[in-house]
Order: sequence, then structure tokens, then C-alpha cells
Amino acid sequence: MRQREQQRFTQWFIWVLLIFVLVMAAVAKYYTYYLKEPFGNALPTDELLRVSDYALAAVLLIFMSARLITEVDEKELRFKYLPFIPWWKRYPWDEMESFEVVDYNPLDEFLGWGVRYNFKTWCYNVKGNKGLRIKMKSGKQVLIGTQKPEAYAHLSKRMAQ
Repeated sequence: MRQREQQRFTQWFIWVLLIFVLVMAAVAKYYTYYLKEPFGNALPTDELLRVSDYALAAVLLIFMSARLITEVDEKELRFKYLPFIPWWKRYPWDEMESFEVVDYNPLDEFLGWGVRYNFKTWCYNVKGNKGLRIKMKSGKQVLIGTQKPEAYAHLSKRMAQ
């Protein structure tokens, strides 16, 4: 029993928004450097344009490199969420109280996608509304998003035994 799932941000609306912001930044630079006209109320400083370039590049790189990797084997379920959590977070089977595949509402329960906490459960997700809800014997609760819920269904049956 070895399984691996890798998820990325592929939602079209995220990329449309990022492209829109990049185009607006390019238009602002064009107005500022070539036309020597203000784009908006005032002419931005070179420092402001440089900082905004770095910030946009950082956001773009984060979305391009972000991925949630989940692995399951006989001993444990583990995941990492690059670039935010570059190490494996491990959940051994013998330390779990329960494990189930669930439908959930990421906007309602966690206010969106990404790394989230709602004062009860840590949530790590990229997209969708399917997840692996883990309750540890220590009381800790975790929800890990998945795009392959059927691949994990047999594990929840294993935990029930």
C-alpha cells in the first residue's frame, strides 16, 4: 500500500487575476518610463516600481512553485506543502484516532485555500472540496485536501476495523 498525490494551483481565476495584475503593472511602467505621464494620480517613484516588481515576481513564483504532496504507506500518512512547509509532516497510523474522506466547504470552514486554521483544525489544501480528515489520539485535528478521494476510501475502512 503505497500511494502518492501531488496537487498544484491550477484554477483559471487565480491565473487570470495574476495576469491582469502583471499587465496593469506593465502598463504603469509604460506610462511612467516611456510616456512620462502619471498612471493614476501621481508619478510613481523608481523605488516603488522596483519594489512592486519584486513583490509581483515573488507572488508569481510562489503560485508557480506551490504544491501539496501527500504520501501514504504502511506506517504513516505524510505530506508537505511547498514552499510553505518544505519538510514532511508525519501522521503514523497507530497515533490516529480516526481517518475519513470528507466533503467540506473550504470557504465556509476555513475562509479559502492554502494553509488555514479555524481554531479547531489545521487545513492544508490547494483546490476543491474533498479532504482527508485526521483526528489524532492527542486531540490534534488535520484536514488535507485531495483530488483523489476514492484512492483513500480503503484507508478509512482500515481505520474503522
